[in-house]
Amino acid sequence: MADNKEGAQTEMEEEVIRKCTDNFAEYFQVDISDETKTIEDNIEDLLASLDEFSHLADTIRNDSSQILFLLLPELCAKCQSLPTVFNRIDQLEVFIDKVKQCVLELENLVDTAEQDLGSNSIQKVLNSIPYLGLIQKKTAPSVESEKGEFKLPTLYKTSDYFKPIPKEKSLDSEGIVTQLEVDLQK
Repeated sequence: MADNKEGAQTEMEEEVIRKCTDNFAEYFQVDISDETKTIEDNIEDLLASLDEFSHLADTIRNDSSQILFLLLPELCAKCQSLPTVFNRIDQLEVFIDKVKQCVLELENLVDTAEQDLGSNSIQKVLNSIPYLGLIQKKTAPSVESEKGEFKLPTLYKTSDYFKPIPKEKSLDSEGIVTQLEVDLQK
């Protein structure tokens, strides 16, 4: 019986130990599925951001090479043609000043002629109508008899200010003159 008692006690002890180990096992069983899901989502977001960044870096690299090998030489070629354009602009400014000076001179001559002739716009209109007996027509003094002959002032010539553009240096439609326009000017 003693063996029975000892065997029953051993079984009880084993049962208590089993229950105790099951209880401890329950403490160590942790549900980390929520945490792993969050970590996996963060990893996917980081991978997507890394993919976007690598695509952006490739695009920048391609655009940089395109700018370096295609657009930069075109820009340099355009810059080399700029002094010609600047010279033409300077010539145009000088030409405009000369035209302005000639127009002012001609306006002064016209004003002087109108004062000398005593012209009045209403009188001119009425004098141009055949005599109806209503208005007595005054005889205007002759310009040739009082002042002499009219002398035309020296005017400008555009060829003095604008030289023909050589065929190889003509600019495209984005510039100023096309080859067709150069041919038409001749």
